[in-house]
Amino acid sequence: MSSIKKLRKVDLQELAEELGLSNQFLETDLKQVYIEKLGNFIVQNPDVSPIVSKYVSSHKNRSPSKSSPLKQLASSLKFPSTPSKNLDVSENSIGSGASTDDEVEEEVTQAESSEDETANGFEAVSEESHLGPFSKFTKFSFFEKISSKPLEIYGSIYDSIVDKYYDLEEFFEDQNESVRDLVSSPVSIVGAEIFTEFFYILYYHFEWTTISRSYYVPQLVKENLPYNTLSWPIWNFETFFNDSFLTVIFLWSLISIFFPLLISFYVNFTAVKKQGNRKLKNYKYSFDPLIFSLVKLILTLIILQGDISFDDVKDELVYRFTGEGIFYAIKSYIFHGALDLRLIFGNAPILGSAASTFIALYALTSSF
Repeated sequence: MSSIKKLRKVDLQELAEELGLSNQFLETDLKQVYIEKLGNFIVQNPDVSPIVSKYVSSHKNRSPSKSSPLKQLASSLKFPSTPSKNLDVSENSIGSGASTDDEVEEEVTQAESSEDETANGFEAVSEESHLGPFSKFTKFSFFEKISSKPLEIYGSIYDSIVDKYYDLEEFFEDQNESVRDLVSSPVSIVGAEIFTEFFYILYYHFEWTTISRSYYVPQLVKENLPYNTLSWPIWNFETFFNDSFLTVIFLWSLISIFFPLLISFYVNFTAVKKQGNRKLKNYKYSFDPLIFSLVKLILTLIILQGDISFDDVKDELVYRFTGEGIFYAIKSYIFHGALDLRLIFGNAPILGSAASTFIALYALTSSF
């Protein structure tokens, strides 16, 4: 399983097709999902290990390691070894006129001396060709170590830098694929829309105050602080606990999260049915993003574009003057919450819901 972690998502998809597992994956699955499912399949089916090993060895992202230029230069500075002294002491090399043992020994001695001269000449030419003007320093035995060892060290540093570069490149490729898979999903678009609206509500109700005017700073603390610090600005968290903010959050949660999520969970058309006549209960998403966005769009239109009738005003006055009736109280909170939402957002939620509906429709229809 550790070997397939180095593959890209495209390679994992191709490997899944070769193993006949392409129908068990979705286009929106992340790379980690492919690694986990393929790893479990390899563990359960050991006979496919040779196929996987062969595929991994032929699809490695990293190019094969090559010897660095510095290492090649260092190796070129090493001196060639002395040629072996293999004498051909045959009858032809000694000469036909040699008849005594002394003459044979003399011929062998002359042959050895001539071969030594040839070897020394070969070493001199080789050293001069490698070292150029520095050939006169070759009589020192430590020259080879001084000239080649630093280059070997620098070569290893170069190789480690190249390895780190490939590791960093592979890391960014994996992260880019993960981010692209995450963003290229209708569920992610819906989530981004929800979080944007929520944080805008917080920003709208956010206020600054001073330490001296803050009610959540104890009076004992204020009395013991320096006088100059009492005018310092701090966040006023009291606005997040008043009736107006809580009503807006509650009404917005109902029309933007609760009801769309409830309906889209049961009315879900994202079931995958791709294995012949078998009916699978495998859903791409736990809720249908198209139904979610459509329900949110309808409820947002009702709240933000609905007309205020005379009966609404009458019920509001009844509750304000009498303070009786649960029905009038609930209707009053919804009435004020709807007005606050109109004041905060305007028509922005309608445009956002329409855009997310179109994106979800495009994503779901293009994947089938």
